[in-house]
Amino acid sequence: MKVIKPPRSLTLAKLYRNPIIFLAGSIEKGDAEDWQTTVTKQFEQDDVTIINPRRDDWDSSWHQDIENDQFAEQVSWELEAMKIKRVCTELSVSYVDHNMMQNGPENRNDHLYLQSIAASKGIKFSAPGNGICHQVHLERFGQPGKTLLGSDSHTPTGGGIGMMAVCDIVVAVKATRFALTETKLGLIPATIGPFVLRRLSETYARQVFFTAKSFDTELALRAGLVSSVCAADEMDAAIEAEIKPILQTAPGAVAQAKQLLQQMQGRDVENDIDLTTNALADRWETTEAQQRIAAFFKDMT
Repeated sequence: MKVIKPPRSLTLAKLYRNPIIFLAGSIEKGDAEDWQTTVTKQFEQDDVTIINPRRDDWDSSWHQDIENDQFAEQVSWELEAMKIKRVCTELSVSYVDHNMMQNGPENRNDHLYLQSIAASKGIKFSAPGNGICHQVHLERFGQPGKTLLGSDSHTPTGGGIGMMAVCDIVVAVKATRFALTETKLGLIPATIGPFVLRRLSETYARQVFFTAKSFDTELALRAGLVSSVCAADEMDAAIEAEIKPILQTAPGAVAQAKQLLQQMQGRDVENDIDLTTNALADRWETTEAQQRIAAFFKDMT
């Protein structure tokens, strides 16, 4: 029996040329039972290769976020081990805009590994020094109507409210504080103003737009700036709850629904009736709609 654990190269599994068993499951030290060791012992006398993702040198201080290079390396290693040939998303981008100091070979090796995984899985790779992910993604890949999934774990972030204002769904940790502080500097929140006003409405915008006061998630939730609030350790579950229904929708229909919503804003109801009726008629004729409707009736029978 051979055992391979991260960060050892998975190329060894090919060299051993025997059946491979990947032990998928929770690997959090102190929280998850080490069932992988128990299973491994049962194969001690067999000619197999065990790929065990439970890392011996895992440091509990490593933040489990894809923006953390050590965590990203672990996730990429597991994806490689599961032999997922390519990602199924229309677009996925791996950004290296943190943890870039080169005091030794460790970070450089991590970056090269992430680059190789991106190349093999059909993921675009933004190299160290290429720019911060938010702005690079906006400039290179932003498209109206597309569904974008992202996360941000920064403590202070300039322009954060503007970014939230253009999102359809925002999940925030309960302890988060917000502020539009431009007037403290003698400036005004002009660039993001139209988006913030559309999101907050004039009633709430007057409370925070020019006062520069800090406000909590309770006001942000009430004003509609955030969609839901959760504890820090519940963030993954909260995001999963938002993503799950979206994954069941037709991408083209989502894009057109968002476009229709924008077109209806600020219009009279009578004009909206013609707009929406024609939009629905056009949508019925699309291939995507025909396929989804046929599948629905097939399931009914």
